[in-house]
Amino acid sequence: MEAVDSAKKTKKKLNVGQIVLLGLCGLLLALIIGLVVLIVSKPTLINGVIVDILLVRVVDDKEIECTVDADIKYGNFRAETEARFWRTEVEDDLAATMVEVGEMQIYFIDGCMFLENGRGFKTEGKGDADYSKVINALPDLLDGYSVNSRKNGGEKEYYVVVAGDGAIDFVTQLYPDYADRITDVDDIEITIVAENWKIRKVKVEGGASLDNGNDAELDATITIIPSADREEHTVPQEILDALDDDIEKLTISQDMIDFGYAVSRYYSKDPNAAQIAISTDVAFFDIGYDKIGWYRLKVEDEWINYVSALGQKYYYNGNGRCNAHGGNLKESENTPIDLVEAIDSVYDIFLEKKFSTTVVNDQTIYQVDLDDEDISKLVSTYLPKFSTYADKIDTATATVTVEEGQVVDVSLVLSGNIRVFVVNKDFNVFITFTPIEDLDSVEFDVPDEVIEALIGK
Repeated sequence: MEAVDSAKKTKKKLNVGQIVLLGLCGLLLALIIGLVVLIVSKPTLINGVIVDILLVRVVDDKEIECTVDADIKYGNFRAETEARFWRTEVEDDLAATMVEVGEMQIYFIDGCMFLENGRGFKTEGKGDADYSKVINALPDLLDGYSVNSRKNGGEKEYYVVVAGDGAIDFVTQLYPDYADRITDVDDIEITIVAENWKIRKVKVEGGASLDNGNDAELDATITIIPSADREEHTVPQEILDALDDDIEKLTISQDMIDFGYAVSRYYSKDPNAAQIAISTDVAFFDIGYDKIGWYRLKVEDEWINYVSALGQKYYYNGNGRCNAHGGNLKESENTPIDLVEAIDSVYDIFLEKKFSTTVVNDQTIYQVDLDDEDISKLVSTYLPKFSTYADKIDTATATVTVEEGQVVDVSLVLSGNIRVFVVNKDFNVFITFTPIEDLDSVEFDVPDEVIEALIGK
């Protein structure tokens, strides 16, 4: 009887929905297994996708701020550049990039470069110092390359080695004052440092061949500043007013980029020192100083400058001036500082005027002639003692000599004619600024009283 009952039982069949569900589960399992196999066997592919997403997010960010540390070294020569740049939107789909290197601030908008005073130039694009282009170039540059990853402490690093024309363009944009000197690059390793799914740093290491036959070592880091720590991004009104104007037909030259970087690199060096010599062939221009020592260093993250003249030291920065005891300076004690600032003003004159460039041996000599307005302003601002003689100065020439990207001499020559009794006499005043190369031999001295007077207030 039991055998008959068993024979009568029928097998349970799956309905269509259950069959579809089982099929989907099988497909999902296969996809998961395939993904695991892909991650294990092809991690560089996944790394590439992640890096591309992170980079595109940065490229598309209309507000970004970064610092740049770019070193280049060959033989006994080493050039260090410290820069800061930010990008902001000035109009719909129109971005502005500000680049600050030392005392130089320049703005890039819609294929033009602007100085702070609104003077604009057309740019050629390559090596024009617009560091935001370095960031923007990364997604295309890394496309097609294998991206590896590693852990470095709590940070995740993605690294890739690139070569070819794209790598050359990338390096020349990162080292704009060497753009016309880099002929080739060796394998360039680019490292993307990420944390919490955001890029913190971009590191670049490798080598380059220069047109002088030297092989240079490259080492650079771009650090992205978190939004909470960014400064307010404001484009000067003079530049905004000039956007619709006809930009000068003069295309920004490599000479201007090279000059700006050499001077800015010099003033961003910490610590730094130079000797200033003053000479003249007429008695009335005797300022009482023939040699002045100039020194500059950071104290508590703020710059302090000082000059040494006639056995005394006078200190100054943007907060004021004081003696070694922190006290106010007498009127006569301001003269050596004024002379240093006269040299500093040469930089602004070069940016506002066209200048000549001459290459002699391994040195590049930049020269600009001052007009009557420049001379009058220079004398009245920095040499007020001689204001009555400003109209006696016929010509004035400023010269900056650069060797291997470093300033080696700055000179200012004032020439004119004056009537002494019944005789017309030609005169010249020479002010020369010579950087000290062996900074290890220099003893820098900033008393606590000075720090309190120039920083503590």
